Amino acid sequence: MTGFKMGFIRHPEFEMFSNNSVHWKAGVSCADCRMPFVESGSHKVSDHRVMSSLKNNFKACAHCHAERPELLREQVTAIQDRTVLLMLRSGYATATTAKLFEITHKTQAQGKQIDKALYDKAKYYYEEAFYRCVFVGAENS
Repeated sequence: MTGFKMGFIRHPEFEMFSNNSVHWKAGVSCADCRMPFVESGSHKVSDHRVMSSLKNNFKACAHCHAERPELLREQVTAIQDRTVLLMLRSGYATATTAKLFEITHKTQAQGKQIDKALYDKAKYYYEEAFYRCVFVGAENS
């Protein structure tokens, strides 16, 4: 819609995790939560079915968290719900802005002048918003 050449972000999980997250500060690695230890005969091995802690009733979390799995599930669900709500709001706002750029470009094509400084500032903010939406949306942990 905008005609802007934009990049696309894929798999920013590490950047989100390492940005002073609680787990990063505690020295926990991705594998600690996503690949918990399991018993295999007389051996203790890490589970290589990388998955969300939600799927194994927070088994991996019990090493550090004393809370009941139900409470952890409520906390995770609240965080995820808030994130989805903010993503929807920011996504709609970004899409609306893209539509405004489309209208602006049509207006320019008809020969009407626009304020270049204002246009450049709006484009900068649009790109910032776009990349933030894509970054958070691509993060899947």
